[in-house]
Amino acid sequence: MGSFIEIVQNYDQRTGGEDNNSDLTNWMALLIRFTDQPLPESLINQVNRQWSYYWAKDRLKNIQADDEYLNQCPDAVRHYLMLNYLYDDVIYRYRGFFQVSEERDSKFLYDVCFGLKPAKFDCHEDHLILDETDEVTDMFFIMEGVVGIGYYLMTQCLSKK
Repeated sequence: MGSFIEIVQNYDQRTGGEDNNSDLTNWMALLIRFTDQPLPESLINQVNRQWSYYWAKDRLKNIQADDEYLNQCPDAVRHYLMLNYLYDDVIYRYRGFFQVSEERDSKFLYDVCFGLKPAKFDCHEDHLILDETDEVTDMFFIMEGVVGIGYYLMTQCLSKK
């Protein structure tokens, strides 16, 4: 198991390492070419911050669900790697939410791990993650920080005649 973990940690070095920032810069430059006006500096900074955070915190940056090395491992090793090494803190912290038994649902949790993506929302801005009228497509597990929840109170004013 220790050798396999070492292989996973060194995967980036073996593949030559990808420079994601240059890809993002190229994409932003291409996007600017198709707009009539330059993108706001605040938007560019926000995109750069989000993707930099994502690349720094992505636990699966070198592993995909269809990775040939991962799929050659026995199920027990793959599940141990994902559930007890890479995402043990998330599963433990939200164990009440998952409510799974180790034997029965390890395949489910293994598949869920590939959907966990890091995201950071700046607290310095008045940032709305979801509005109550938005269609919900994501689930958020708060690992650090504070989140506020609110709702609109709609009242009708009836006039007397």
